[in-house]
Amino acid sequence: MESQRAAAIAAETAASGEDVIAIVDDTTHHYLRWSANEVTANGAASTRTLTVIAVNSVDDGIGNAAITHRGHLDENTVRKVADAARAAALRAAPVASAPSLPGGHGTAGRPDIAMEEAPADAPPAYWNDLAADLGAAMTRADRRQRLLYGYAERQRRTTTVNASTGLHLTSTQAVGTVEAAAYGADGKASAWHGTAIPDSGEADVPGIHDELDRWLHTANRRVSLPPGRYDVVLSPSCVADLMARLYRAMSVTEATTGASPFGDGEGGTRIGERLTPASLTLLSDPAARGLSCDPFVITRSPTPTASVFDNGLPLRRTRWISDGVLSALVGTRTAAESAGCPFTPWIGNLVLTGAAPDRSLDEIVAETRRGLLVTSLWYLRDVDPRRLLITGLTRDGVYLIEDGEIVAATNDFRFNESLLGVLRRVTDVGTTVPTLPREPDNAMTRFAMPPLAVRDFTMSSVSEAP
Repeated sequence: MESQRAAAIAAETAASGEDVIAIVDDTTHHYLRWSANEVTANGAASTRTLTVIAVNSVDDGIGNAAITHRGHLDENTVRKVADAARAAALRAAPVASAPSLPGGHGTAGRPDIAMEEAPADAPPAYWNDLAADLGAAMTRADRRQRLLYGYAERQRRTTTVNASTGLHLTSTQAVGTVEAAAYGADGKASAWHGTAIPDSGEADVPGIHDELDRWLHTANRRVSLPPGRYDVVLSPSCVADLMARLYRAMSVTEATTGASPFGDGEGGTRIGERLTPASLTLLSDPAARGLSCDPFVITRSPTPTASVFDNGLPLRRTRWISDGVLSALVGTRTAAESAGCPFTPWIGNLVLTGAAPDRSLDEIVAETRRGLLVTSLWYLRDVDPRRLLITGLTRDGVYLIEDGEIVAATNDFRFNESLLGVLRRVTDVGTTVPTLPREPDNAMTRFAMPPLAVRDFTMSSVSEAP
């Protein structure tokens, strides 16, 4: 059964006084894994998932529940899942009130952003080139006595959203990612690089491994440094890791309840207040070139920042921070109305820009008298959410900068930092480029970030982790 028909049947099962939302996800997944200069996995998988959300008015309010089925769909299965969702909604603890579901055929402009049609199990053109380029890189690594490790994947997902209110929307999104690490012959020097690839793009495997070679060559000289406060240059990947955690914390509900630093302490928010003296703008845009994502809300189960009642509402370019000033927080229609701020739902990409974008990472390094270049972060964890204090490790590439030159590789560190403190201490901003965080939140891979120079970054201890 085709996904649109399955979603339509589920939505049409609503009885009087009920509403039903049906979401069908068709996902194709291709992947490659390599270890110690050998390919260890090369495969593909396809999945189909039906989520039925039932909404039912009861005496004490509105009950809702979601039931998910993964696998083969026929009409009988669809109706069984819809019946189970309606029964669960009757048993669920009701909410006092909820906004009405979006309705009308063609809500949100009925966006049609599907890529060119291809068989569900057919990889994009660049996939075969990726495998061939990877083989050449491994041959070169063998000659240089280096070991390559990594993982590449490509996912293509088509999501159909139908509702008994008449809502009908479809979105097709595809993205690839490559993460690669290289180790020197002694096993001490290492480097990592990650990148996301739009489905119409190419995976520059030779370029990735040229970058890894560059860092391994730099690591021929090594020095040991103690913990302390350092001026640092953070690569775009490091910045993506930090901004992903900042974005996750930008909740209207958490701000108004005092669970995050974005609240004013009196039940309101700090929207309109300056967070950093730097001219930084953090935004999301579903139509961003090379980073496009779903153009309408898709919520399969409720979270503090997402409501099933908002399914199908359009997403628009949103500035979360505008020229250093907090401009919006993520939330549902209900949370936004309660806080007295605009409704700005979660969007599946993130872009950070500065006022003077034409500066490369190397140019920022060249203007650093003494400090550290950090190329990737690892094992980030929350310490105090109310202050956005986090801890984490540097990994696979920390380099000492002296008089504008990278002079040696150094040991890894554990760091403790406030995300807002980092923003307040930004001293230089580079060119925004597509990048990949090493620890993405919510499987979000669409990022474009600049390198940042930050003063007095707290390296709290030396890390001996490999």
